[in-house]
Amino acid sequence: MKQIEKIPLANRLRQAGAKQPTPYFLHIYRFYMDTYFYGLAELVGDNRDLTETLDKNLLSHLAQYEEAPLLADFVAESMELPRWELGELLYQVLVKPFAELERRKTI
Repeated sequence: MKQIEKIPLANRLRQAGAKQPTPYFLHIYRFYMDTYFYGLAELVGDNRDLTETLDKNLLSHLAQYEEAPLLADFVAESMELPRWELGELLYQVLVKPFAELERRKTI
C-alpha cells in the first residue's frame, strides 16, 4: 500500500492561498453567495442560522456588490481584511455551514 504524505493543516492553508497559474477550486466555489447559503440551509433542513448569517452577519461585507458575488470571488477579495476579521469571515462562510450540516446529521 502506498504511503500518503501528511501535510500539516497550516501548510495546506498557506498553499491554498498561494497564487496558482490557473484557477483551481471546487465547483461549490462557483456558486453565488446567496445560492450557496440558501442551498446549504435547504440541505440542513430550514436552518435559519445559515440564512441569518448571510442576511445579517455578512451584510456589511456584501454591501459593496451590486449583485451577490461568486463565493470564490468573495473569499479572494476578502483576503485584504485585517487578520482577525478575515478569520471570522472565513469561519462564517466556509466552516460554520458545514459544521451545522454535520451537527444536524448527528441529531
